[in-house]
Amino acid sequence: MKSDRSQSFADNQSPLRKRRLRRLRWRSIFRIAGWTVVSVYILFMSLVAFTRLWLFPQIERQIPFIEHQIEAVTKTDVKIGHLDADWNWINPRLMLGNLTLARPSESASLTLPHVEATLSWDTLFKLTPTLSRLVITDPNLKVTRLSETQFNVAGFVIDTANAGNDEGDSDSNRTLVHILEAQKHIEINNGQFEYLDLTQPDAQTLRIKDTNFLLHQHLIAWSVGFQAKLVSPRIDTPIDIRANIERKLFGDSLDPKTWSGRLYVDIDHVDFAPIADRIGVDEYVQSGKGETHFWLHFKNHKLTKLTADLVLDDVKLRLSEKDDLISLDHLSGRFEETLSGNLFELSTKDVVIKPHGLDTHYLGDSYVSGLWMHGTLNDGSI
Repeated sequence: MKSDRSQSFADNQSPLRKRRLRRLRWRSIFRIAGWTVVSVYILFMSLVAFTRLWLFPQIERQIPFIEHQIEAVTKTDVKIGHLDADWNWINPRLMLGNLTLARPSESASLTLPHVEATLSWDTLFKLTPTLSRLVITDPNLKVTRLSETQFNVAGFVIDTANAGNDEGDSDSNRTLVHILEAQKHIEINNGQFEYLDLTQPDAQTLRIKDTNFLLHQHLIAWSVGFQAKLVSPRIDTPIDIRANIERKLFGDSLDPKTWSGRLYVDIDHVDFAPIADRIGVDEYVQSGKGETHFWLHFKNHKLTKLTADLVLDDVKLRLSEKDDLISLDHLSGRFEETLSGNLFELSTKDVVIKPHGLDTHYLGDSYVSGLWMHGTLNDGSI
C-alpha cells in the first residue's frame, strides 16, 4: 500500500519537476540574453564615448594614420589638407578637406575639396573600413588614356585587356572594383572632369562640367545615375545616363563579364562622327548631328537589345563596305535591334528621311531578321 502511494506521489511530482526545470532553463536563457544585451550596449556606449570625448577632439592628429590607411587600400599617394568629424545619427562621419590622390611620384590627378565619409558599423565585422555613405562635392578629376588598353583614372592604372581575368588582372583593376563593391552609397555633386587620349596624335582634352553622379548598392544590384554637361566651343551638351546593373548572387560578382542590366542614355546634341571614329565604325557612319535617346539591355558582357530614338541632320552612312555613301539632310524615327544567340532582328517605326537635294519621304515601319554570323547578316527576311 505504501509502495503504491509512493509511486503515485513520485508520478505526480515528475511533471512538476519537469516544469520547474523548464522554467529554470528559460530563466537562464533570458538571464544570459539580458546580460549579453547589456554588455553589448555598454560596449557600444563606451565606444561612442571614446570617439566623442577622446578621438574626435584630436582627430587631426590621426591624419597621417588615415592617409596611410587610404594609401594601403587605393595603392596611390594620398594627402589630406583638413579633417573633422561628427555623427550622422549613430554612425561616425569624417569630413575631409583638400584630399588629393595621385600615381606615385606624379602630380595629383584627383582633387577633392570636400568629402563626407560616413562609416558603417560593418567595419567591426569585416575588419576593413566600410562606408554606409560617401559624398564628394566639387571634385576635379583627370582621366588619361595611356595606351590602347590602359587608363589612368584618379591614380588608378586600369588595364581593360585584363578585365575579369583573375590571373591577369592588375592590382589596380581589382582594387578599384573591390572599393566600389564595398560601398553602399556613393554620391558626387558638381564635379569637373577632363579626359585626354594620349594614343591620338592631335589629342584634345574633353571637358565635362556640372556633373552629378549616384551609385547605390542593393543586395545583388547597383543603381547608377549620371547627369552632366559636355563642354564645347559652340554649346554645352546635357547628358543623362541611368543604369541598373545586376550581379551574380553566387560566384565572382566582381567580374563585369557576369553582369547584366539596363542602360538609358539621353543626349540633346550629339555628333556621331568622332564617336564612330573612336569605336571603329567610321567606314559605315561618317557624320550625323542631332538628338538621341536610347535604351540598352546587356547580359554577360553582351548586347541583347538596343532601342534608339534618333532625330539627326547631315547624315552620311553606308550599309556595308561595298555600298555607296548615302547622304541625308534629315533622318528620324525609332530603331530597335535584338540579338539572341545568332538570331538578329531589326525593326523601325515612323522613319522619316530626306535625301540630299530631294523631297522628304515617310518610310513608316519595317522589320528585318536573319542570322548574324562573322559580322554580316545571313539568310535574312524583310
